[in-house]
Amino acid sequence: MLYAGIVTVNERTFQFRLENYKLYIFDYASKRVAWNDICGLIEDDWIILEDATCNTLYVKIESAHFSSLFEYMFDVLGVIIVGADSKRKIDNHNIIYNEIWMQSDVLDCFFRNDHVHKQEIMSLLGRDQCIEVNGLDKKRPEIALSLDKIAYNARFTTSIQADRRTGIKQYNNVLILSANIINDVEQAWKIVRTVRIFLQFIAQAKFVNVSNPVRLIQDRNYSDDSVCMYIRPDNEEPIRYETVMEYSDIKTGIGKIIEMIYNNEICYRSLFPTSYERIMYSDIANICAAFECQYAIRYQKNYKVQAQEKIKSKILSLVEQNKSSIMENDEEAYNAVIGGIKHINETLKNRIQDALNALVDVYGEQKVRLRFIDDFEKMPERIKNSRNYLDHGRLTGIFTKKSFLDAELLRAVVYMMIIESAGITEKDCIIRVIDKVANNL
Repeated sequence: MLYAGIVTVNERTFQFRLENYKLYIFDYASKRVAWNDICGLIEDDWIILEDATCNTLYVKIESAHFSSLFEYMFDVLGVIIVGADSKRKIDNHNIIYNEIWMQSDVLDCFFRNDHVHKQEIMSLLGRDQCIEVNGLDKKRPEIALSLDKIAYNARFTTSIQADRRTGIKQYNNVLILSANIINDVEQAWKIVRTVRIFLQFIAQAKFVNVSNPVRLIQDRNYSDDSVCMYIRPDNEEPIRYETVMEYSDIKTGIGKIIEMIYNNEICYRSLFPTSYERIMYSDIANICAAFECQYAIRYQKNYKVQAQEKIKSKILSLVEQNKSSIMENDEEAYNAVIGGIKHINETLKNRIQDALNALVDVYGEQKVRLRFIDDFEKMPERIKNSRNYLDHGRLTGIFTKKSFLDAELLRAVVYMMIIESAGITEKDCIIRVIDKVANNL
């Protein structure tokens, strides 16, 4: 990827170069380029440029760096390119489109055992060889979802594509999200980012890439590739076939899971260890954060520790009995005490125990022992201690293999809560998802 041109801001002309997801804005003829000279180009983390061949570039920036007296460099998360030959309507720098076309190797693994996908391949093969194939007209159902109060439809289909190097035809799964109209590049970026996290979720991988380019399509004109988005690739890890979920296991909750990710209801940053080659205490703290986030959403804080509730009631009763004397001296202190007591939360250990009991009810005590850890009953206490070692900087904690197994069991609990929150209630489906998490061990 290499684009270059000139840009004018505040009546001053600069040159730019976009290369390998780095944007350089410079003026070597001047004595100095100040930040105030170029910051006017940035609007909501986007920079709009036009290169020397009249391609329009919408550049999503991550951070800026002072490179030299004459140059600033920007880290680029993604670029939307409108080709010079595009006939697409652009309204005040907003591109008009209504479908986003995305493909990833994770999707191909997600549908590895889906019969409709196999029928679609047969249909495309027959069409490619001019052979009439009957009885293959079944389609995968569309998924309705709402993002920022805008109604979308998501559908999966199979696309035939030829490898650019070898010419060999490949049959890839494609996710297409559509709405009546979309005219916001930021909305496209948020949707693609959400889908990328969804792929991380189903693959149980910290790094997953969407295949470049992502296509922004208008009126189902799939031959038009003049408007595309390119996403900066992550340090992609090999996809582990045995840990990727299958479409049939979560198909009834896909729309809800995507909505939850979009609305930041899944703590995805904390859901995976930094690396399976080196597990650290911080990974346990992270999975605890993911658990507490998901627990609050799944159970909506309805769970209470009965013993603790009795103690809270007694304290509140005593404070209320002495209300008049306390308020005479300090009404603000009284209100603070009452508020503090009422908002005391149950302990992490008890919340983990509650959710673990739910997993054991679904998965079975014997399978938990065989697939995760034999003394799983002690997991809540060990997780609490491990988290506290990090929180309080204690040097007495020892990280063992059981610490890793405990974290993976807790991650299985989090996955169970997520798919239950998405409305997936079939016991067999939940068991198969937990099996995929256990395959990490």
